[in-house]
Amino acid sequence: MNFKALLKSNNKLIFKFCLLIGCFLIMTLFIFNNESFYKRTIIKITDISTSNAGVNTSPTGKTENTFVQNIKAKILNGKYKGHTVSFDNSYSESEITSVKYNKGDKLFASIKKSNDNLTATNISPKRDSFLFLLIGMVMLLLIFTSGRLGFLTIISVIINICSFIYCMNFITEDSVNFPVWICEIILFTVVTLILVSGFHIKTLGAIISTLASVLIIAALYYVTIYANGDLPYDMQQYEVASLPLKDIFFLSSLLGLLGAVMDNAITINTAVSEIVATNPSVSYSKLVNSIYEIIYDVMGTMINVLFFAYLSSSLPIIILKLSNGYNLISVFTIDYIFDIVRFLIGSIGIVISLPISGIIAVLLFKKGFRKCE
Repeated sequence: MNFKALLKSNNKLIFKFCLLIGCFLIMTLFIFNNESFYKRTIIKITDISTSNAGVNTSPTGKTENTFVQNIKAKILNGKYKGHTVSFDNSYSESEITSVKYNKGDKLFASIKKSNDNLTATNISPKRDSFLFLLIGMVMLLLIFTSGRLGFLTIISVIINICSFIYCMNFITEDSVNFPVWICEIILFTVVTLILVSGFHIKTLGAIISTLASVLIIAALYYVTIYANGDLPYDMQQYEVASLPLKDIFFLSSLLGLLGAVMDNAITINTAVSEIVATNPSVSYSKLVNSIYEIIYDVMGTMINVLFFAYLSSSLPIIILKLSNGYNLISVFTIDYIFDIVRFLIGSIGIVISLPISGIIAVLLFKKGFRKCE
């Protein structure tokens, strides 16, 4: 096949690709030039001169250099748009508690005028351009690779984010209002699975499997806490005495495992539906053996995915603690203990959800159903 014939046979795919690239370029251009849409003043660094400010010594005896940046920046929006403002920025070599700015960086700032001189205060980095660029890349790749399914995935994420933000209003100093969050977990499950997998028998099986697994995990959690006592919630990094820490931790654990449980549930139910659709007369023993093979393949990888997800979220604080003289045991028993508990709860959830999904799938597809609708 020559090049022209190849182009002609794939003209729809090429058009789709070019359209998405064009949208991405337009979106990128907008993201990096959206200052006029902000009420807060944005400045762009045009010149930097750096000088050494001395050496700091930590309590552990480690030393690091400190520096001062004399910065000139151009105001990009607001009443002083086009003017130049100067300010100083101090930072340490490690940049743990300070930020080093570079030429071309965009910053949020409060501008004050005194004796015809402009000064910038309350400086903070403008990071939304990078964030929105990543979001745009994910959305475009989903649509390009999965088409309608990718679009529905984006819609499900948007719905889940909006409903989550709404439910956050029900967390008070007294409780997290569990009835509301139970409805939210059901909504997460139903919206995600129906939009991503469609309205099929396998989707119904995945929904039932997910909710049954979460219910069992919640019951096991409360039985364990009742038998062994509460966790040391005062050690949590988000400790606020006026908030219900116990309930917040439990809720975060359930939400953290929900995605893995849903993934297992739809995997098992989809596999069983395909087996039954391909061979409606498949024997019960062969079907069960096939389910066990899927469980063996899925279980180990999903537990490791969960482990790396929780490990990566706490890796910065672990490295920071170790570099400041903490020993590994104290870091894991004090700072990382709650992530370990979340990981263990999630692992139990994965192990429980797989056989539950298998049982429900067999009941749905072998008793009256011969193929996926």
